[in-house]
Amino acid sequence: MADGDLDYFRNRVVVERERARRASSPEAHCAHRQLAAAYLQRIGEVTGRERRHV
Repeated sequence: MADGDLDYFRNRVVVERERARRASSPEAHCAHRQLAAAYLQRIGEVTGRERRHV
């Protein structure tokens, strides 16, 4: 996976956390927190996989 992909995932975490902070409803807040968590999980999967292949 390219470094740009990890940068994209990291940026999405930041964006989704900010959107959660600014959300106008509890449902929107929850949805954005879930998206941030999904991006964090993807980062962990990718970086874990890369470490195993080194």
